[in-house]
Amino acid sequence: MVYWMFTSPPLLLSITSLDMKLLLLVGLLATPLIGLATPSPATVAGDTFTHDPTICKDSSGKYWLFSTAPGIDIRSSTDRKTWTYVGQIWPSGASWTDTYTGTSNGNLWAPDCTYINGKFWVYYAASSFGSQNSAIFLATSTTGAPGSWTNQGLVTSSSTSNNYNAIDPNLVIDGSNWYLALGSWWTGIKELKLSSSTGFTSSSTVTALAQRTAASGAIEAASLYKYGSYWYLFSSWDVCCQGVNSTYNIRVGRSTSPTGGFVDQSGVALTSGGGTLVLSTHDGIYGPGGQDVFDDIDGPILVYHYYTSTGSWLGLNRLDFSSGWPVVVDTTNPPTARTTTTTTKTTTTTTTKTSTTATTTSEQLLGMVSAEDKGGRVEPSAYQASLAFIKTIITANASPTKRLPIFSSVLPPKYDEDWLDPWKAEC
Repeated sequence: MVYWMFTSPPLLLSITSLDMKLLLLVGLLATPLIGLATPSPATVAGDTFTHDPTICKDSSGKYWLFSTAPGIDIRSSTDRKTWTYVGQIWPSGASWTDTYTGTSNGNLWAPDCTYINGKFWVYYAASSFGSQNSAIFLATSTTGAPGSWTNQGLVTSSSTSNNYNAIDPNLVIDGSNWYLALGSWWTGIKELKLSSSTGFTSSSTVTALAQRTAASGAIEAASLYKYGSYWYLFSSWDVCCQGVNSTYNIRVGRSTSPTGGFVDQSGVALTSGGGTLVLSTHDGIYGPGGQDVFDDIDGPILVYHYYTSTGSWLGLNRLDFSSGWPVVVDTTNPPTARTTTTTTKTTTTTTTKTSTTATTTSEQLLGMVSAEDKGGRVEPSAYQASLAFIKTIITANASPTKRLPIFSSVLPPKYDEDWLDPWKAEC
């Protein structure tokens, strides 16, 4: 008898003398692989109209959100759920940026916030659409409030003499080493070395991190985040700023170094067009992108904007790294502390989160599938455990004449013949 396994690619098994209980069990274990819906953004309230958001959490536990706008908009929250507009970094404008925006008090783009030792560091860009006449500036504050900011000045710029565009900054801190990732379209994402004492460039060397080889090179909005032993480079692909017609989507690659060697989950170098999909348009959420990642008490949080017919809104989702790759999961606001620890953006301490492994019992996995079958949502860690277990099964059954004694020995009593009868009837 011949059966198809719903794997990728499909696996054709010739099974002899294998009772239906074993076959059904494998099918049930595979269920999480083919039916997971993309989680919605976490519930937020108040003033959440935003574009290119970045979030910092200060020492008192207050959240600060900065986003693209003339003067750079500031919003704050005490619970990560309800947000209040409080003003701008530059309420009187930023005349030093006018030569790059081409207008007086023009939009300042894609701020990037890092909170270190009681100080906010915000890098931001000034430019105009389709232009390489672009620059990145630095502002600092000890409170985050409007009127408290100091203009530290120009960090770097680009022109038509460069093969990249100096916008979409992201501060990267690796111990005592500071870097600035940047770039949009042209030849993609680049990185500069910074002085950790000043926040300004300390070298003229420009390092390539990622580049699209398709779609006219549509990649931008780099955000680097360390989890465990890997650095993850998130980026936005395709086109933003078109409302519900936006095609933005979030991609990722990883490396053991923040200065290069990033590959996607298939092993394709990000400098050769690689990028594993993290989040794209789904369920009325259009063009998610312009992302940042920060740590909170419940884990790594993906911050992004998305579009609906009424505007551009704040998106928040927790990321699960238990598989070694980030997976967007359901997120609750206000956040609840988790028992695991992660690498924080505001410090340089690195700890390791324990992943679920394939030693999970079939009863646990069947319980996960049962929860999904009843309308529940399978946690990505459960999904990865199921996947690892199924791979173990498939590997062990490489020969069509082999049986798997693991099933008959571990099948829970509650999943007996009576429970399987309705399923056998369906077959």
